[in-house]
Amino acid sequence: MTKIISEPWVIENTCVLDSLTIEPGASITAPEGKYVTLTVDGIGQTIEPGVYTGNVVLTVCDNFTRTTLRFGEETVSNFHAGAIIDNGKLLKNSSVAAIVSGGTLTDEEANDISIESHEWDFNGFYITGKSNYVINNMNMLLIGDGTDDFVGMGAGVAVTGDAKVTINNSKIHTEGIGRGTIYAGGNGVVSMNNCDVSTVSYIPTKEQLLEGAKTQRMMEPPWAIGLRGNGRTLNLAENGALNLDNCHVTSNSWGVLSVDGARVNRMNVKDSLIEITGSNGYGCFCICDDFMFDYKSLNDYGCIDVIDHSVFNVPYTGTLMSLGNGKVEFKNASVINSGRFGAFVHRNNHGLLQVHEKSVFNTKSSSVVVKGSNLYVEFDDAVLNPGNGTILQLMDNDDVGMGPDTFYVPIGIEDERDSRDLTVAVPDEDVFVTISNMSATGNLFNSTTNLMACNRRVPWDMDPNNAPPPPPPPGDGMAAPQIPMGPDGKPVLRGFEGPDLMGAKNLDVRLVSAQLTGVISAATASYGEGITIITKENCEELSNITQTPAKPVNNGVIVTIGSGSTWTVTGRSYITKLTIEAGAVVKGIDDKAVSMTVDGVKTTVQPGVYTGMIVLDIA
Repeated sequence: MTKIISEPWVIENTCVLDSLTIEPGASITAPEGKYVTLTVDGIGQTIEPGVYTGNVVLTVCDNFTRTTLRFGEETVSNFHAGAIIDNGKLLKNSSVAAIVSGGTLTDEEANDISIESHEWDFNGFYITGKSNYVINNMNMLLIGDGTDDFVGMGAGVAVTGDAKVTINNSKIHTEGIGRGTIYAGGNGVVSMNNCDVSTVSYIPTKEQLLEGAKTQRMMEPPWAIGLRGNGRTLNLAENGALNLDNCHVTSNSWGVLSVDGARVNRMNVKDSLIEITGSNGYGCFCICDDFMFDYKSLNDYGCIDVIDHSVFNVPYTGTLMSLGNGKVEFKNASVINSGRFGAFVHRNNHGLLQVHEKSVFNTKSSSVVVKGSNLYVEFDDAVLNPGNGTILQLMDNDDVGMGPDTFYVPIGIEDERDSRDLTVAVPDEDVFVTISNMSATGNLFNSTTNLMACNRRVPWDMDPNNAPPPPPPPGDGMAAPQIPMGPDGKPVLRGFEGPDLMGAKNLDVRLVSAQLTGVISAATASYGEGITIITKENCEELSNITQTPAKPVNNGVIVTIGSGSTWTVTGRSYITKLTIEAGAVVKGIDDKAVSMTVDGVKTTVQPGVYTGMIVLDIA
């Protein structure tokens, strides 16, 4: 049967054809409450003018409508998919059977099937309710953009509600902006074994970005954290959970294993290879960004990523830790090979980074960069190979958020001493690092100040003395989240946009049965020569600082050398409190002598507790 469409056609029922011609100006739509999908030889196509021949099917299905939460706001979406499973039942009236090729598809499982679509926002599977579903030996290819990966629109397999889905020995590939392969939202749990999963995105035009902003479509990450790209392979939202075992997962940019629009999430990655194939992007994300949720009532970390005996090959950072009290753990000889950082931490509130059990950070820059955060770092029986010689780069936050378009580098402005106690690290404000049961070579620097440069909206030479005004509403079309305020007038979730986590920090460093060769010191920070502003165009300059040991102002450095530990000093170090326990050793590099002064008075380096302006150096 041949059909020629020359005008708008509202198709009532599924139609099978040998040939279909859609003339310019014509269209095919379904009645209200339904949708129509065009397949040619089992492959989904965008309905647009052209000639289609072969096994041509126009499938009319019932819309499958779901309401989800995104940053505390309801989002209503109509999902179109090859297979929609709800409460353990395949909804045939809402599923496009013509796009599912080969194998078998039932209420409980799918075996040996293929799904290919070239239509925007089309899901391979949408599985929800109290479903328990298994997918074996599937091949899936989805081409075209996804408009909202916060709710799983266009994901290869989207899992929500209370569904539990296991995917075995399958290949899932997507191409397009925001076109993820896997989505886990609601209370959904996705377990993947022996799978090959990938996404490739393209760079949109400015006009496309402006159009996307009108509908609050997130087509790229915030440039103010130095990221670039237009797609993330996987996203966990709400209370979604992910288990990966022996999988290969890649993205060409932005991120691979993402968490966003999240409340409480769990991610377990075992025996897997995670890769960014392009020039920018992260391995895994950790964030707790449900601003309406009381995380204190949880009595646990809001987001936990556990990386077990896996390898991350990334150009930017192995893990990106952001808002809330998230935890990331690298264990059992996991390896990060990174073009910049092992871990990038910003605006994190009382989070934990663990690198242990012979896990390895191979990084061209610092092992860990921390800014605007209250963080605990535990290196235990780990291997750290920082290319720039810095294990910890604790610095001022230069993330200006979603709205402004410029970061003004502080030039010619010095920090002024406040009333902070530089000899005590405050548990819910400062940064704590423990190095135990290992040998490490590298420096730990604290260059934080109270300049609050990330909040500044005018160049320093125009207004060097006045406090920066509050940030304006975002200018990219996205509404500013409404953050709940506590009785003290501060945000319930510290560190989102307020100043609580910004400003000077104390750094607490402890060696426990460990050997460290390097400098531990307060420091100053400088950006590259000639860098006065940082915008989207040169955002790679963010975090790209040189730290130089210097006397502390408000940036205390508290060091404890535990019994059985050795600190081999390689250069001048400025400290505000030093504890050398009995049985600990402090010595100079190459057996050089170490000198120490406390408030300008020469002091013997021996077990004891010292406070004040402490300077250690080698002869």
